[in-house]
Amino acid sequence: MSFFGDLRRTTKATVRAVSKGVELCAFAAEELDKSAGRGVLKAECYRLETGLRSLKNHQASSYEISDVRRQLVGAYRRALPEVSDLDRQSIASKLDALLFEESKAEIACVVDRIKSQRRSLQSTEFTTPASKIRTLKALRSDYVLAASLAEKISDKALAEDSRIRVGEIDADVVELEKLRYEVIEEKFASGRQKSVIRKYDGAFHGVSEYWYENGQLWKMICYQNGRPDGRCVLFRENGTTLIEVHVDQSASRMVQKIYLDDGSKIVEGILSRGSGEISVWLWNGVSLGVARYSDGSISRVIFVLGLLAKPKVWLALFLAYKNNGVREKFDEMSSALNEYAVFANEFAK
Repeated sequence: MSFFGDLRRTTKATVRAVSKGVELCAFAAEELDKSAGRGVLKAECYRLETGLRSLKNHQASSYEISDVRRQLVGAYRRALPEVSDLDRQSIASKLDALLFEESKAEIACVVDRIKSQRRSLQSTEFTTPASKIRTLKALRSDYVLAASLAEKISDKALAEDSRIRVGEIDADVVELEKLRYEVIEEKFASGRQKSVIRKYDGAFHGVSEYWYENGQLWKMICYQNGRPDGRCVLFRENGTTLIEVHVDQSASRMVQKIYLDDGSKIVEGILSRGSGEISVWLWNGVSLGVARYSDGSISRVIFVLGLLAKPKVWLALFLAYKNNGVREKFDEMSSALNEYAVFANEFAK
């Protein structure tokens, strides 16, 4: 065998040995790293276990104990896939016991909260059904939580009692919901209907109606959560329409009309978001002009200047002082405008 042949064989054997050695070192390093990681995880678990015991022995607050308990649950869960089979069994057992303890502590906290809420229910004088419903719904949420937690730890008695309480609260809420709607009726001494007012949670809601003593409808106002919204009408005692207002709160828009007894329209205003126009006519159909409405006020100067350029207006006013029949129409127009000023207060609330 030649010298070079022996050298090649020796070199290959050396390379294989070195390669095996590198693999062995890498494996050893990996195992050492895993071992170090397991050591860190186990050390963290031990530190938190010791801290939890110390808090319990010194009767620390439930909040402090719960916080460390949650940290320890997280540490156990991180350690489980990394540790040996023997350690895994021990940690899994500790984790189950800790979760059971955490559920019991959470149940105790919820039960205390339930007791506090029930005391509050008994001692509070609720002004509206809505406020009592809110309190009952908060209590119901805690009973649902208590039932769920009780099932986790197999406390069948608590779970069943909590479900019964939930059913009782649901029944109470149904009855209270009925009380949120009020219909308040008032009658004249003659027995005839004077008014029917509808409210929801103490605020005007729906159609409120009022009558003259002769039985004729006086006014009808539609409300939505305490504010006029919809068709609102004021009638004369003879049944003719005096004022008609359409309110759309969602669009901040209002259309208002005023009529004389014969049905003649003397005012029509369209207002939207604080601005708009108000058209005014005399009893004979002669236009007085259009008043601009902006930022809550009417541009009176421009309106009056416009009147100066309208001879028909001045002629009609002159005739009102010369002719009794015309004067009555003028007086009716003035009266209608005054009635509107009063009716408008309903929409300023």
